[in-house]
Amino acid sequence: MEFIKDWFLKLKYGKIKTPFHHYTVLLDVFAEKEVTDYNSNVCPEGNAWMGVKVWANDADEAADIACTLARSIGLEINTSNNSIQIFDTKPEMPPQEKPFAYDSNFSPYDE
Repeated sequence: MEFIKDWFLKLKYGKIKTPFHHYTVLLDVFAEKEVTDYNSNVCPEGNAWMGVKVWANDADEAADIACTLARSIGLEINTSNNSIQIFDTKPEMPPQEKPFAYDSNFSPYDE
């Protein structure tokens, strides 16, 4: 826990510099069959909200990273209004040298 506090405080007070911003991206997705992501999280067949945390240059890049991740594991992104939601959020992992995504999860729903 000390490591987390250490990097977060250094980031907060400018001792760690990064060009990136932290976001949480929610995607309304559809899985034709059950799929597993890079963290062994399972998205069941059907509709679900996929949440993923992202360090990126801006909100558009965060959305692109999240959509690429979803498509890479076989998910379709629903095209309805509000199918992609982006929020500025507090990070749970420190930034790295390049933009990246982490901590994905799935919340299935019935239409």
